[in-house]
Amino acid sequence: MFNFRKQLAIGKKGESLFVKCYAFRGARKASGYAFDLWVDVDAKVELKTDTYTMEQSENFFIEQYGNNSRIPESLGGPWRALRDKLDFFVYLYIKDRTFYWFNPENFCKYLDRVIKKYPQKLIKNDGWTAVGYLIKRADVQHICLHKDSFTQDGRLLITL
Repeated sequence: MFNFRKQLAIGKKGESLFVKCYAFRGARKASGYAFDLWVDVDAKVELKTDTYTMEQSENFFIEQYGNNSRIPESLGGPWRALRDKLDFFVYLYIKDRTFYWFNPENFCKYLDRVIKKYPQKLIKNDGWTAVGYLIKRADVQHICLHKDSFTQDGRLLITL
């Protein structure tokens, strides 16, 4: 079972790493809970932080609903980013310091077409259950805007 406070702490570590790595793009934490981060002058970012290494898993875990008892209003992941008109959905493998950038509209259009072929995964939390899918990274490379990897001290290693 996932613990919300533990997951929140992991998310905050991911946000701190994002701010450090993308300082050259003016990255900063957003206030409130509407979205996670700002980048560039006014681009809004939703960040998902994964604690698996890329070697441990070939998948993204893409949350569709944050609470299965509150579908459809509890949209999560790129669907929430799309609904809230955010500019980017970014998936971070924190141990690899690798960020995958997606346009929420394009990502959701693709996912909506193919989602049924992927395994659905229920993640039990303290008082609710999130609903998501295991999406193979290789299957979404064509819609990824870019993939950035960084050194431990936050220097850009490679952009694909």
